[in-house]
Amino acid sequence: MAGWPPPSVAHLPRCSATISDLTPEARELTTSLVLGSKSASRKAALTAMDIAYTVLPADLDERALGDRAAGACPETLVRLLGEAKGTAVVAAAKQGPAAIPGCTCVITGDQVVVRDSSILEKPLDPAEARAFIAAYSGGTCSTVGSCTATDPVTGKQFTSVETATLKFREFPDVEAVASALIAEGDIFHCAGGLMAENELVVPHIAGLDGTIDAILGLSPRSVCDALIGLAQLLRE
Repeated sequence: MAGWPPPSVAHLPRCSATISDLTPEARELTTSLVLGSKSASRKAALTAMDIAYTVLPADLDERALGDRAAGACPETLVRLLGEAKGTAVVAAAKQGPAAIPGCTCVITGDQVVVRDSSILEKPLDPAEARAFIAAYSGGTCSTVGSCTATDPVTGKQFTSVETATLKFREFPDVEAVASALIAEGDIFHCAGGLMAENELVVPHIAGLDGTIDAILGLSPRSVCDALIGLAQLLRE
């Protein structure tokens, strides 16, 4: 899995699963696989697993779905969103200008960050991004991510959910870190504004329970579990 995860966090625990870890039936599902995301990290993760794919992002209003109230179940939310995206991408892959003839499987997913029982999604503005970063300083947060495999013929789906937890040291200058990340801009594309791989953040990571792959958005373990699970469903 050369080049993934990024060198800045390659020292942290990781999952090294590849396409060779799939069952024969699950491997067949990757023959003409569609990734329903334009996320750079999810594309890099599949590439590192030696899985070829075509990108067809889901056209979905994510914030219109699910419960994000304090204390709501993040596993339920990411499962709902991953499966809704899978259904939407399958429909797009079957017809219209983005149709992908011969699609054998669609992979989609979602991720949220959980901090003090609050579900955090992509920051809407600089003020929210600053609040997220300030909350991480000296504290912990967890990522909850789903990976959904959808069969384009039957519509059957299998979803794997994985959680990982980061512990941070105090940031010596929270405002400086926040301002720099906001200026770079990528923070607005990350759940919870969490950019664990960024060199401004890495020195402040004190511990990780889980794998860095899960933190970054798509764990190879989850991909394998979703594909193997779907293959089993299709045999029933």
